[in-house]
This record gives sequence, structure tokens and C-alpha cells, in this order.
Amino acid sequence: MASSPLNACYLLLLVLISFDYHIIALSVPLRQKPDPADAAATARWLASENSWGVLSTISSDKGGAPFGNVDSFSDGWPGDGRGIPYFYLTTLDPTARNALKDARASLTLSEFPLGSCGKIDPENPVCSKLTLTGKLTLVDGNSKEANFAKQALFSKHAEMKEWPKNHNFQVFKLEIEDIFLIDWFGGPKPLSLDEYLHPRIAVAWKEFNEEDPLCGRVLIVNHLFLGAQNTPIHMDENLFLCPKHKMQPVVCSSLKSRNSPAS
Repeated sequence: MASSPLNACYLLLLVLISFDYHIIALSVPLRQKPDPADAAATARWLASENSWGVLSTISSDKGGAPFGNVDSFSDGWPGDGRGIPYFYLTTLDPTARNALKDARASLTLSEFPLGSCGKIDPENPVCSKLTLTGKLTLVDGNSKEANFAKQALFSKHAEMKEWPKNHNFQVFKLEIEDIFLIDWFGGPKPLSLDEYLHPRIAVAWKEFNEEDPLCGRVLIVNHLFLGAQNTPIHMDENLFLCPKHKMQPVVCSSLKSRNSPAS
């Protein structure tokens, strides 16, 4: 029998409330624009799909005036964002120099470069925009985090690997403290850092093949439990993987875990 999207979401919810999880930042496998009602998913989508933005710092050369600079960034591998923006900067550029003296910074992103705003003006509230505010800090070059950040950056900006070694490019990250999101009419969406880093997004796969009864079940493919991996796990003996058949994704947003304050 074929499972309906509603059944898929219901089974997924049962699995979610059966597990406790503590993850620093969930990866979000979303490539299409989420529903505007889901602020966390929209913010993470903007951070994952964009590859550059306006990075603003406090200018050390202009008496503390704000200084905005177009900078490339990455929050993870393509289609597998973690939400934390990483940058590859040199102190030959004012942005890095400013951050080393005063770490306060913000990164502003727009949906417009993604092409999904159509013909409306970028300032139109329906064309989403996101500003992440916090501290722009240097990442220890010998750490595992720096290695991950370089892989994430080079996966979206291949030419960075060839940038001059004597320019001493280093990895910086934005330690987010505040999130400003507009993705519809009605003003900024309330969104906490915890909600941004731990969006309640899960992906279930519905099997349509009716010839094999095992493939009539719902398989959970959920990054809440997989981290950055792309291979599903078997969380229940009633969940089966049938790789030889085509599967259709069903996205269930805003599902709450047992640890969620709202549950």
C-alpha cells in the first residue's frame, strides 16, 4: 500500500518524539523556498543557498563608521548548510582588520540573487531578506572547524584555493547573536538563535511501489539524526529502504521534539 503525505508526517512525528537529541547545528537539505510561515526554515534556506552577502563591520580607519563589504561565504557544502557563515579573509582587506579590532559585525543576505523573487523589487517584503548580527571571529587554523570551513568554502568558491599564499587568507566565522528576518508582510519574524540553529525540519520518503509490500512503508531520512551524512538509518524494524524503486520526498516542517519548549 502507498503511504499518504499525512501518514508520512504522522509516522515521522512519532519517531521524533521518541528520541532526545542535542546537536550544535542541524544540517538543512532544502533547495526550494520554504513556506513563509516557517521562519527558521526560510532563514536557513537563505544562508545555505546564498554564496555571498554584505558583511558589515565597525571601521577602524573611519572613526567607527559602519563599513559594508561584499564578501563570499559558506555555511556548509552545497545543499547541506549548517547555518554558521564562514569567510576566507585577509588583513589586506579592511573587513578582517576591522574584525580583529572590534568583532561586532553583521551579514545581510537577500533572496533576490537566487532568482525566486521574480519581477518584484528586492525591498518588497515578499522577497526575503536576512541579517545575522554577532561577532566576526578568527577560527584557529589548526582546528577541525577550520578544516571543515575550508572544505565548505572551497566547495562553493573553488578559486579560493588558488588565492595568493602570501596574502595570508584565514578563516573567520560569524558567531551569531541576533537574527533579523523579513519574508512576508507584517514586519520582522521573531526567531531565536536556538530556533535558527535547530530548525524542526525533517524529510520523509514515501514509497509508491505497490508490488513489494515492504516498500509500502515510510522510510525516515532525517538530518536530525544523520548530521551531515546522506545515508538513511533504520530507526524501527517497520521502516524499510527500497533503493531499487523511485521515492518521492515529503517535507514536514515545524515538527517539535520532546526537548522543544513548545512541546
